[in-house]
Amino acid sequence: MQNFIETLNKFTEKLDRIAWLNSIRTGVMATLPLIIIGSIFNIISSLPTLLPFLPEFSPSVSAAITLPYTVTFGVVGIVVAFSVAYQHAKTKGISPSFAGIISLVTFILVAAPLTEAGDYSGGYLGSAGMFTGMIIGIIGVEIMAFFAQKNLMIKMPASVPPSVSESFEAIIPGCAVVITFYILNLICARVSGQILPGLISAILSPLFKASNSLGFFLLILFVINGFWALGIHGFNIIGSVLMPLIMSNTAANAAAVAAGQEMPYIFTASLLFMAGNFYWLIPLMMMHCKSEQLRAVGKVALIPAIFSISEPIVFGAPIVGNPLMAIPLILYELFGGLLYYVATQIGFLNKSAVFFASQIPHPFFDYISTSDFRAFIVFAIFAAGTYLIWKPFLAAYDKQLCEKEKASAN
Repeated sequence: MQNFIETLNKFTEKLDRIAWLNSIRTGVMATLPLIIIGSIFNIISSLPTLLPFLPEFSPSVSAAITLPYTVTFGVVGIVVAFSVAYQHAKTKGISPSFAGIISLVTFILVAAPLTEAGDYSGGYLGSAGMFTGMIIGIIGVEIMAFFAQKNLMIKMPASVPPSVSESFEAIIPGCAVVITFYILNLICARVSGQILPGLISAILSPLFKASNSLGFFLLILFVINGFWALGIHGFNIIGSVLMPLIMSNTAANAAAVAAGQEMPYIFTASLLFMAGNFYWLIPLMMMHCKSEQLRAVGKVALIPAIFSISEPIVFGAPIVGNPLMAIPLILYELFGGLLYYVATQIGFLNKSAVFFASQIPHPFFDYISTSDFRAFIVFAIFAAGTYLIWKPFLAAYDKQLCEKEKASAN
């Protein structure tokens, strides 16, 4: 087992050293403030639903409130194109600002072509273009880095200020990036009948369909918590792939709400945290154990657990390297995933089109994310199931620790 854990740790370290994966993960995280800001306006527009005693907004007031929500979610692709290129440029030693700007312009060029009426088509500037933004951000920076390595740039005298010098240095590499993707976009349109973002969306559509399945959701929860049981941050392992997916699904749901359509995705950022971030019942149970160790961990871990911080439990109980505690950790997360997914699929719980900081205590996070009072009912079932799953394992572990503490005292 120890060799297996060491192998996983080495694998994790190798993943952390892959620059483009880190650039994607960090770049996509830059959209969180934008999505949270948009979600705030969506919640304001939903106040008559959340608080039935409030009067309904008039159509004009409702439209004014939801406009920032529509705009913020409608430009996440642009933000991703800039932020991914910005982060990746830092790893390549080239100007992050110019790399981000060139990536942004290139993205708009291929994702927002002119219509026959002479207007820009912005359908791919939001969630539908996120993966295109990532690809342009990474490949565009690699092209610019290649030109920098080969010294294929306009060099200015040393007396020229750096800001001016960097501007001239970015001209040739920037042209190469723009021309490359523009030609690629024209070829895609000619051969497949779709521009580059549309072709990428078509290629990735099986992944999005799979992400909406119960099996995929449970597998994600199992992998994350299986790694946690081994002392490895599970979300960091798959976050580079998972974050773009769940944020894209969340933004697609937001776009559907803004268009007055049914939300397409069950699996969103909020659902993942609803099913996988409920910890505060566990330290409460520990505080009622007889073992001094578990009671002390329960007291220390309670406040962090209320705000969905699990490390004091995972490493204090400990759950890491402890099969007796790892089993309920994985089981209760799978139970939560099954419960929330089924409740959403059958229409008992609303899908989510917003995302807030996961540190908001449950069940209030669930209620805000879904704008559905039935979230409290689903959470109550989740809490009861969590108690029943953890109780026998915690009792057995408590007995083990009591015997060790008694032997140590003697």
